[in-house]
Amino acid sequence: MADDVRDALGRVARFRGENLAAGVARFEGLVAGMDRGGLGSFLFQEAVSLELLRAAVLVKRAAAQIDNIVHAAGMLLCLPEILEDSERIEAVSLAAGNTGKPFDLVTDRRIAEFTFIDWKGGSESIRKQKLFKDFYLLAQANTTKRRYLYFLGDKHAPKVFTSATSCKDMLQKYAPLRDAFLEGHDATLCVREYFEMNKALVIRENLEEAAPKAAGAFAVVLGAQA
Repeated sequence: MADDVRDALGRVARFRGENLAAGVARFEGLVAGMDRGGLGSFLFQEAVSLELLRAAVLVKRAAAQIDNIVHAAGMLLCLPEILEDSERIEAVSLAAGNTGKPFDLVTDRRIAEFTFIDWKGGSESIRKQKLFKDFYLLAQANTTKRRYLYFLGDKHAPKVFTSATSCKDMLQKYAPLRDAFLEGHDATLCVREYFEMNKALVIRENLEEAAPKAAGAFAVVLGAQA
């Protein structure tokens, strides 16, 4: 299986080339006006084959759980940097997404949510909804423990909490949380207003500062892609 994935990655990488967008645009221009016979010859010359398609499907399937790997490895490597002396882990939720567990991390001193998002600075509505959902969960938690929200970077993530979008809309993907919110808050309450009301409850930390060794892996990868 490992050899199959390695071969598939090679095929996909060769097709991708230096710039996938430029390559696709090139294909778009070249195939315009071709008939079936010409197209068949062209695909053979360019090595666009069923093997390439199978390789892409295999890579996609192999990467289907990559978010869970990032979340699990990211959390596990952040914990030694974040935990205080003698602080004990009571429970963790290492997989990304809805796992049925209340928080990513519960210790004898804190509860915490982790978000390993590579912020781009665009609309990123789904990512913003996820971060606000984490803040909302922590703010509403019935606990005397400290509450931490961990994220990457100090530029884009904090801007989520200045949004004029309604909290109801920000929680639209999380129906149970949205309904719970509406039971106790006005439907027109916006993210900025809710944040101002609850910001003292939740400690927000940039992992680049709280766990620089682990967060450095993201910086290396992003730097290589730049």
